[in-house]
Amino acid sequence: MHSIVIFEDDYIVRRSLVESIEWEKHGFIVKGIAEDGEKGIALIDKLHPDIIVSDIKMPFIDGIEIARYVRDTYPESRVVLLTGYDEFEFIQEALRLRVFDYVMKPVEDEYLLKVLKNAADDINNQLRLKKQLSESMPILRQQFLSGLIAGRMKRDDILSELQFHGIQFEEGQFCVYTIKVDGYQDESQRKNLSEINILKLNIINMLSSIFNESLPSLIFDTGIRLVVILKFFEVGEEVLTDKSIEAGEMMLNEINHRLKTTITIGVGRVYYGYDNIPVSYEESQAALEYRHIFGKGQVLHIEDTGFPTVSGLMEFRGRDKDIAMKVKLGLANDAIDIINDIEKELLSNDYVSLDYLKLVAIEITFHIFRELENSIYNDAVSNIDFYTIYSEVNRAETIQEIFIIIKEMINGFASFVNNQRGKLQKSVTEEAVKYIEENFSNESLSLKDVSSYVHINPTYFSMVFKKEKGVNFSEYLLEYRMNKAMEIIKNSEKKVYEVAEEVGYSNPQYFSVCFKKYTGMSPIEYRKHI
Repeated sequence: MHSIVIFEDDYIVRRSLVESIEWEKHGFIVKGIAEDGEKGIALIDKLHPDIIVSDIKMPFIDGIEIARYVRDTYPESRVVLLTGYDEFEFIQEALRLRVFDYVMKPVEDEYLLKVLKNAADDINNQLRLKKQLSESMPILRQQFLSGLIAGRMKRDDILSELQFHGIQFEEGQFCVYTIKVDGYQDESQRKNLSEINILKLNIINMLSSIFNESLPSLIFDTGIRLVVILKFFEVGEEVLTDKSIEAGEMMLNEINHRLKTTITIGVGRVYYGYDNIPVSYEESQAALEYRHIFGKGQVLHIEDTGFPTVSGLMEFRGRDKDIAMKVKLGLANDAIDIINDIEKELLSNDYVSLDYLKLVAIEITFHIFRELENSIYNDAVSNIDFYTIYSEVNRAETIQEIFIIIKEMINGFASFVNNQRGKLQKSVTEEAVKYIEENFSNESLSLKDVSSYVHINPTYFSMVFKKEKGVNFSEYLLEYRMNKAMEIIKNSEKKVYEVAEEVGYSNPQYFSVCFKKYTGMSPIEYRKHI
């Protein structure tokens, strides 16, 4: 039920509006009436109605002023004006004030009801959109924060998103922390998936409460790790480094004490500006990965790991990610080609230390691990002992030995990925064939329909299907339909148009052309020869 108030100074018109319409039957309830605009405003403030029906010409306060008041004070309400005046200036002003509609006097009940139902539909649509937006806000916030740490956003976009989400986080000196909850490294240890999610939510709430009293912060869950972005006000590199480590240790101790949970924290360097948040984030992740080496349950600052600055590894950073993506796609040779190029470049530099090369190797390994952790191939990570890889790299005495280890690792990962993909492709094709068999009589059946059903990209589906079946989708569908048509003709007396409809052809002539092209005979000829 949508609530209505009616403002009309003419007693006869007012009573007619109230009594001539079965309001509740049409989904409305009249909450109040008023004979002048002043009383009308008071009713609006008291009742907060969904719809205001008001005459334009009213004592004390007219309908235009009422519309202006509603626009400024109760924008969720809709105003419908009644007028016996069709002067353009009234209508123009009403539209400017976003009046929903106007109805000319004498009022026709049916037309008024139509306008009111439109207003009610508009209110419902607005409420639905608000609900959808409200439900989407956490997702939109997550997308924004993920884009922020990934470096996918320009400064103006960041400012706009912060404002949209009501986040007070002015530009300054930022440090990023990546938190790993210890004891939940792989799926086998997650006795209850909701357990880790509840725990991470408790950590977020606790840290938010702590930092709201001291430092501006953004705290969120990436789905794999918790990320904390802190803004510092101190100056001086050494001071900032000490402060960032202190904050990390405070987080570690508070979580351990309050939640009885151990965590490992990776800490990046402190940088100025939104643009450098992704840099600090990358460093925090790199530092966190050293938990495999230095142990869990502690704060690992990027400088304590001996890891070079991001700028020091910048020449390899883009290629690190390229290598990881190639491995994820199972393209071992392509990944190794990039490794070979890096190896040649490093061998040509007489001043590159063996320790630095080991760090480059570890960085490449981290990226591959991270990429596979976030994919359907995350089982590969649990099957590989990271510490063993690190130990082998650390024991290497030459550049060549380091890169041999990396190449062997790449081949191992890529082999796993290709095995998994083969299983996935076979499963996709089997599902697609089953769907074709159940829907071949649908004339509009298309590659897009089938690829949507199996939830993969049409282009990729086309490639997978042809690889598995030896023919493309359209050829397979034609062959299936023609074989079904031959079966029907052989086992029934159905007419050609009936056979055509049954196998997905609304045009019997076109069906006959396709049938003859496939079998060498028309449907009638085929029936005679069987």
